[in-house]
Amino acid sequence: MMVAMTVGHLAWAFVPTDTLLSELLHFFGRLTIPLACFLVVIGFRLSRNITGYARRLFGFGLLAQLPFAVYIYPLMGDDGLLANPWLIFYYGNVLFTLGFGLLTLIILTHLHRTRSYFYGCVCFALLALLSTWSDWGMLVIFWVGAIYYAGAMGFLVMTLLLFGLSFAGQNHPIITQYIAPLNTKSLMDYGVFLSVPIMLWYEQNQHKSPTHYRLPRLLFYWYYVGHLVVISVLVFFIKHT
Repeated sequence: MMVAMTVGHLAWAFVPTDTLLSELLHFFGRLTIPLACFLVVIGFRLSRNITGYARRLFGFGLLAQLPFAVYIYPLMGDDGLLANPWLIFYYGNVLFTLGFGLLTLIILTHLHRTRSYFYGCVCFALLALLSTWSDWGMLVIFWVGAIYYAGAMGFLVMTLLLFGLSFAGQNHPIITQYIAPLNTKSLMDYGVFLSVPIMLWYEQNQHKSPTHYRLPRLLFYWYYVGHLVVISVLVFFIKHT
């Protein structure tokens, strides 16, 4: 997931989007967000401290927000971050969206216990609305829910439905930007399907790692922040030298 994320972000920063190379790199990079949703579900089921898990996602989301803003917006100029510091929180990074996905799972399990359907629907609607502020939008909410209830096959069915919705509503910006941000006319977004064999493998092997080596728990969070800093610095020096 970390390799795919890095490839995708480097492609956005340095490879022209109208090239075949860009399409291929982003096709591989699209592994990132489905696997992240899958890991949120696993983490929710295995974590002994859900509150701490949510705190990590949102805490590192705050830490990553400045480098994320520098990554997606120019630093200098009339439309840059220095002239418009409010842009820093104009669009949230994906850790916030994954945090909203985790909160969705918490609400769903609470709903099963209490049968407070009205309360659950209101909370779900609020989380879906909040998710439109951050990267990938409602798509993460839908994927996390589908994976939680039906695993890899749930993800597959949900993704097919969302591709269909994106195709049917391709002229409606609310659908294509917030509800189903999947481009049916571009190769890159079909790369999300690359995650299905990986999910199935882990499900069939009861989520056991193929090796005995375990990465440090906070490695991904620090890597997410760090790689955005490095790419942003590279972009700045390339543009101003």
